[in-house]
Amino acid sequence: MEVEHSIICLLLKEPRKKFTIENIVKKISSKKAKHSRASIFRYCSKLLKQNILKSKDLGRTKQVTLNLNNDETLALIAYIEIINKNRFLKQLNPGLQEYFKKLYTNFKQIHEVHSIIIFGSYAKGKQRAESDIDLIFLIGKPHIIHTAEHIKITIKKTKDLITAITNDLEAYLGKIKLSPVIIELEDYKRGVKENKTDIVTESFKDHVIIKNPFRYWEAIADELA
Repeated sequence: MEVEHSIICLLLKEPRKKFTIENIVKKISSKKAKHSRASIFRYCSKLLKQNILKSKDLGRTKQVTLNLNNDETLALIAYIEIINKNRFLKQLNPGLQEYFKKLYTNFKQIHEVHSIIIFGSYAKGKQRAESDIDLIFLIGKPHIIHTAEHIKITIKKTKDLITAITNDLEAYLGKIKLSPVIIELEDYKRGVKENKTDIVTESFKDHVIIKNPFRYWEAIADELA
């Protein structure tokens, strides 16, 4: 699973990029990772057969990318995102672990909060004692849509709820500051598609997903075509 994990994580960093299998080997075969060339080739072949990866012939080589039109691919990505989240949480101090646990619990059943994403220095593993925690709350549309005014009111209520809950949980952060950003899902998807240098692109490339990894990737898959 570790080899598969490394392959998927590499491709997730640049899902638009086409990699040759030799590129993948060079990127993830190292003494530290302990992935042999043979095991990487074997897992790439397995993922191609499972339709997790799709390929295009380039002379005598193949270029591969993630097949984001496949639910099995999205499910595997979501599983790997959960592994990444759990590894991230384990390295935090108990107060921060409790903070993110309660953050997830408070928003778990709130449908309009589509996803919660950590980005910035914490997501990159480069945080310092004085670093803020950068969070993005993606806001989706309500379950039942009546009118444009209803959507507007619901989104405002959701934003107010996010502010209230994050304020209530501040005690668990100690001296660490929280920098939350609230973005409507459609705006985030547009940002992914445009691929400009901003917090959308930054959070897309380096992130830890606290809530709904499957829904996150399902929502943005079409923007990566």
